[in-house]
Amino acid sequence: MISAEEMAVKVAACEPILTAEQYKRGVSLWHCKRCNGVTEHVYVQGDLECTVCGFSKRKAKDVKAKQREYFQRPDVKAKKREYFQRPDVKAKQREYFQRPDVKAKKREYFQRPDVKAKQREYSQRPDVKAKKREYSQRPDVKAKKREYFQRPDVKAKQREYFQRPDVKAKKREYSQRPDVKAKQREYSQRPDVKAKKRARKRQRQIERLEKKLQALRMEVS
Repeated sequence: MISAEEMAVKVAACEPILTAEQYKRGVSLWHCKRCNGVTEHVYVQGDLECTVCGFSKRKAKDVKAKQREYFQRPDVKAKKREYFQRPDVKAKQREYFQRPDVKAKKREYFQRPDVKAKQREYSQRPDVKAKKREYSQRPDVKAKKREYFQRPDVKAKQREYFQRPDVKAKKREYSQRPDVKAKQREYSQRPDVKAKKRARKRQRQIERLEKKLQALRMEVS
């Protein structure tokens, strides 16, 4: 095995790196991650393999495939869920994700164009949409959302956010898009949506009539 320093010295001095025998055997010198140095590599099944430890990209892929298979086992998933539900583990995660450097890295990562494109592609998959719909329709999830959005601090944040000039501009720009207008028209023409609108209108009429009746009763009394 040749260290990185020795390789740099040979290259700088224009010395031959491979011997004639190594050329005949089809040897190449590459940096091996497992050996942490430059070692002899030969082609095995179309992939370069280290002659010292046998490491290659093909074998690394096989290891990753075994790992994926292992982590898909129901018992392993159950253990992971149980572990991440522990209060001490949750506390450590919260503490870690509140660190300024971690927040900055996350923001930088999710602003990358390739990451945004992957997120859009993933969220448009039919199976993902179906899972999201199923999850959002669960009674416990609906109850949590209602409870969360009724909190005074959350309402204050929402009001503050939607009053920002840039947010208002984005909303105007979005609502003027032809595809958004087409979706809105299509949505408003659905029979279930029309039925809900009629029900809300009737409810408002009933409330107005009840207020008028109450005012008349107070006048008579």
